[in-house]
Amino acid sequence: MNKSPITYETEYIYKNGVKIGYVQLKGSAYCHTAWGYLKFYSAAPYDYYANVWVDSFNGTTKRAFTSCASSGGNGWIMKGQRPVILHNYGI
Repeated sequence: MNKSPITYETEYIYKNGVKIGYVQLKGSAYCHTAWGYLKFYSAAPYDYYANVWVDSFNGTTKRAFTSCASSGGNGWIMKGQRPVILHNYGI
């Protein structure tokens, strides 16, 4: 079985029409986890700049959610940070 992470989706982030970074939904079929990855092209200009949410569904029913700011996460994106990885979340 392939142990490499999978990128399921990438969305670019714009501010005033300028691409400033992207957010990705990543996961691993091997360890049954999912996580968010947030990348800015420049360091965050101020504290509490961004947060990533990952929601888990069973069909159409939301079963759980987590974010960078959740317990066990890496916290809000603060001034000076660039890449941020949301903690793994069991699917």
